[in-house]
Amino acid sequence: MDVRPGSLFAEHFTLFNVLATGVTYLAITVVFGSLRAPKYPAELPWVGHGKSWWACVKNFFDGFTKCREWLQDGYEKYHKQGRAFVIPPTLGVSAEVSIPKSQMQWMLDQPDNVLSTGEAHFDTLNGSYAFITPSLLTDPYHEHVIRKNLARNLNAIIPELVDEVNVDIEELCGTDVEQFKKVNLMDEFLLGVIPKITNRMLVGKSVCRDPGYLKSMMGFTMDVVLSFFLFPMVPRTLHPIVGPIFSLLPKYHYWKSRKYTVPIIKKRIADMRKKEAGDPDYADWKAPNDFITWTLRTAGEENRKDEMEPGRVAMRVCPLNFASIHTTALTAHSALIDILAADPAVLEALREEATRIYNEDGQEWTKNGLARMYKLDSAIRESQRHSTMAMNLIAKKVVAKEGITSPEGIHYPYGCLLTYPWLPVAHDNEVYSNHDTYEPFRFSMDREQFDSMDENEKAGVDVLKLRQSGMVTTGHSHQAFGHGRHACPGRFFVAHELKILFAYLFMNYDIKPLGEKPEQKWVGRTSIPPKVDIETVPASVVIKNEVLIELSDSMRDAEPPSFPAEQAMFDIVPTYTNPVRRTKTSQRFQLAENRGLPPPLQADANSYLVELAGEDDPANAKNWLFSRKMIAALVLGFDTFVASWGSSVYSSAVAPVSQEFGVSTVVALLGLTLYICGFATGPLAFGPLSELYGRKYPITIASFIFTCFMFACATAKDFQTLMLCRFFAGVFASCPLAVVGGAFSDMFGNETRGIAIACFSSLVFLGPFISPIAAAFITESYLGWRWTQYITGIMGGFATILDVFLLEETYQKTLLKKRAQYFRTETQNWAIHHVSEEEVVDFKELMNKHLALPLRLLFLEPIVLLITLYTAPKFIYGILYLFLEAYPIVFAEYRGISQSVSTLMYIGLIIGVLSGCGIVIAFEPRYNRKLKANNGIPVPEQRLIPMMIGAILFPIGLFWFAWTGNYPSINWAAPAVSGILTGAGILTIFLQALNYLVDAYLMVAASSIAANTFLRSFFGAGFPLFATQMFHNLGVDWAGSLLGFLAVAFMPIPFLFYIFGPRLRKMSSYAPTEFGLPQKQDEEAQDSNKSQ
Repeated sequence: MDVRPGSLFAEHFTLFNVLATGVTYLAITVVFGSLRAPKYPAELPWVGHGKSWWACVKNFFDGFTKCREWLQDGYEKYHKQGRAFVIPPTLGVSAEVSIPKSQMQWMLDQPDNVLSTGEAHFDTLNGSYAFITPSLLTDPYHEHVIRKNLARNLNAIIPELVDEVNVDIEELCGTDVEQFKKVNLMDEFLLGVIPKITNRMLVGKSVCRDPGYLKSMMGFTMDVVLSFFLFPMVPRTLHPIVGPIFSLLPKYHYWKSRKYTVPIIKKRIADMRKKEAGDPDYADWKAPNDFITWTLRTAGEENRKDEMEPGRVAMRVCPLNFASIHTTALTAHSALIDILAADPAVLEALREEATRIYNEDGQEWTKNGLARMYKLDSAIRESQRHSTMAMNLIAKKVVAKEGITSPEGIHYPYGCLLTYPWLPVAHDNEVYSNHDTYEPFRFSMDREQFDSMDENEKAGVDVLKLRQSGMVTTGHSHQAFGHGRHACPGRFFVAHELKILFAYLFMNYDIKPLGEKPEQKWVGRTSIPPKVDIETVPASVVIKNEVLIELSDSMRDAEPPSFPAEQAMFDIVPTYTNPVRRTKTSQRFQLAENRGLPPPLQADANSYLVELAGEDDPANAKNWLFSRKMIAALVLGFDTFVASWGSSVYSSAVAPVSQEFGVSTVVALLGLTLYICGFATGPLAFGPLSELYGRKYPITIASFIFTCFMFACATAKDFQTLMLCRFFAGVFASCPLAVVGGAFSDMFGNETRGIAIACFSSLVFLGPFISPIAAAFITESYLGWRWTQYITGIMGGFATILDVFLLEETYQKTLLKKRAQYFRTETQNWAIHHVSEEEVVDFKELMNKHLALPLRLLFLEPIVLLITLYTAPKFIYGILYLFLEAYPIVFAEYRGISQSVSTLMYIGLIIGVLSGCGIVIAFEPRYNRKLKANNGIPVPEQRLIPMMIGAILFPIGLFWFAWTGNYPSINWAAPAVSGILTGAGILTIFLQALNYLVDAYLMVAASSIAANTFLRSFFGAGFPLFATQMFHNLGVDWAGSLLGFLAVAFMPIPFLFYIFGPRLRKMSSYAPTEFGLPQKQDEEAQDSNKSQ
């Protein structure tokens, strides 16, 4: 391994990162997870593959698609025999005990300090990070307010809900259209109507229709849903790091919503106090009947002053939005699909019932009238049964430290999760006949018949049993809203909300039947709603009341419509073809030292080594002609430019992406963050690959795959596809960043390598500053945001063509291995080889070299630690991408410059980067003279002089930008010019910091760079997510000053190292001494000497 200065840029992303992230975190997660996981009772059977360690591995991955099958299998084998069983842990989900019916009441009766529903929900919903504060789940005061006030005020708020439904549906579906209008059932119709209805009850009419407020609440709801699916997949050891990043999104949406709700809450408090004080102006004033008033009154009565604080009340509105929007929308989505996919007579029957009751009650909706809508109530409940959204809806966690023992004598230790299998119960033919068929009036016939009885006949009917067939009544066989004292407190509101919504829709609009019902898809233990469009048109004929009554009488005596089994959702019988047969072999293959190579033809194996033929051998890329080097350098430079271009070209597309996919701008910013995460992840593989297979193949293949993912970004049909493609595009775009430095080291010697690397580094910076300029003009043109991705893909395709036809391999080891392979083939002498083909990888050596050593350097070497801290918080992945968000605020928002023109201000940063490159190049001759005078031994402190200049320029540029950018009265040129100093400072600090580490830790430089990269990459990805909030909340002046103060705090580091660096390096076991060798030559150094 070559460890000379400048040759390590291809090695600073080595197997250390692969092992550190891929092995260490996985191993720690598995070990700690198994240690921390509760020990489930040994006597309980496991479904899935079993509970051996290998079975657990298979369960972990198969459960994502087979968990539903396992639950059904356990239900048939154990539940029906009264036995509990364990559903194994799967990807992102812990194990759980599914209890039988005989234990359900026992489980529900346990106090919360023994079996806790709240703790189970807290873990499921990622309560530590997915909500604004964990106390929203640990102290759910909003649920207490709903339980105490909602039911008693339900009749009073029905007119409000009716008004909101009428306005919202007419606005969405139209009243004067003559043709069917197609709308997406979930994204456009339900999520366009239900949030407004919900917030009419929560915050009142003045805010519930505000687009900004609704966007913040929908954003919060989606944040919790995304966290529910994504966060459990993060290894537990990374939760303290990744969790705060997850929490930024819900906190952001909460703070966005405050500007709408807090003023209302403050005014409500003031009005209520004036009313209580007897102010004559408020004698006739009545507080609006909504959640805000209920909370203030309840908290006042219970002396909970903390819950009367406006910000706290506004915070309580957020989880209620999530619960209501999520539950109501999913329930309505499934019910409408089932109704519209059933026989058209079902819709007509529901329309007749709604119209009849509406007219019977004087053409207004009342609580009693809605309660009499038995058919609609039954249709919704049957949909909840037939199209179940989750495998279980009752979960309790053992929180008693000593555990708990069931009546059957089974002891459940602390941390065990107990659930009840709602899904198989809902599809059990012994519980529900024809369980695979959607029978919309399954639960209504007895209730309708009861209404038609006289008083004598009613006396013999079990009314309690009759009421249990209602939609909101929970029980063993109906758990759509949970069961017991922790059943959903808002289910009565949901029932009234859906009945009003459906009744208005059915009465006033004709809806095209769906025909075949779309397949219900499951991911893990949750059902994903299918995408469905509905077509509506205002009803063209108004039916008179007397006709309706006559129709009602005729239908009352009619037989309910029957539905053929073919309409059942799960009617596919699996068929089996010839199975795939696997064969085994007993033949053994030896590896490593005993891999069975043929014996050498002569006693001296070195006689068959392929080595450089001389100083002018073209296998050494340093011997190439200058023109040949320049062609390779230009191709590699273009690869690097395209990779860095692709990172920030997305920044100008954030707003249109947010608008098109209906997500918040912070969520849309994930396209930038995930690309940067890919930058940090990709080198884990590409660094080692370049050492094994050379420079050309990884770059060419990565460039081609990058191009494919960029075109996938441009054609993405949904937001999640766009995000995944952006991440993987970043992964493969990182290949030039990891490999090009090594290729330059292959081609350029000590005298010219510094200049080449400086030019390469400047390209890494120029791409992110140039691409937003082009992207802004593209986005604002008729081309739209997708063409920012198309053009990047076209550039990637052109780069791939250049790589294939013009890029030559530069890595000496690969060139000599190819030469050896050629000689073996030509001479049929299989003893001919290159020395690298003799290398044997030892796992212990690998771990020490790429894992233990970098960690020792990071935490035990003050030079590595301080340089890493200096570059980590404010370098490329941080300040660079943070400025992409700060500049539009300063120039577009504050000064009213158009979005596209405001990006021209990046020219100052571009000039700064080029100036920084010039500063570094200007000091190269001085460094070469010092190097020659020191007999070729590196002089690390000479690298610090450009870094000192950058350390001074950087904070000046930040303060300049902060205090000129914040005030629109100051000419735009002032903050724009500050970018020159900032850009120059960033480049000189970054580049010379790495060069200093290389020279200071010559023999272990790859490990020192790996340690630096590991910590620096951690800081980078999250910066774009909070940049906008930071500059908005703190103001440009203090947000920029905060960064400036950090820069000032770190500014003395290069000066101190210039003075005390030699003394620190003498105390180090790894840094070179005055004789040029380290006091302690580690494994990495020894391996390097071998390879040389």
